[in-house]
Amino acid sequence: VWAECQFLLQQDTLDFITQLLDYLQSSGLADDCRWQYRTALLCREEALAVEVYEDDLKLCRTAMFETLPILVYLDEVIRDLENERQGGQPNELNRYREVFCPKDLRHHSLRRDFSKFDAQRVEKFKTFLTGDDPH
Repeated sequence: VWAECQFLLQQDTLDFITQLLDYLQSSGLADDCRWQYRTALLCREEALAVEVYEDDLKLCRTAMFETLPILVYLDEVIRDLENERQGGQPNELNRYREVFCPKDLRHHSLRRDFSKFDAQRVEKFKTFLTGDDPH
């Protein structure tokens, strides 16, 4: 337990949590996604009290703990790529990569693939991830 607490208290992790909260405020996520993220933080008894059942709670937690970090990572990569396209340097403060994949080179393959996406394709991919119906 202590080792996990030490990891949680690292500055990079705290900075990522700040980035995550900023993303939630500024990303324009659909109301359904926001509801899922709020619901994911309920304990089982609280969820049952507002008639959210176990299966729905599991889906909400999947959205919160699996899908949301992917969206934050995608946002980070796309901002980085846009900055490069405009002649700037890549952002040195990529919190997701600092916390989750500092030694993982798969990021470079993903980044290369995302560099081929235009804005419409990025939005379509985000819609696929969140399950939002654009119509």
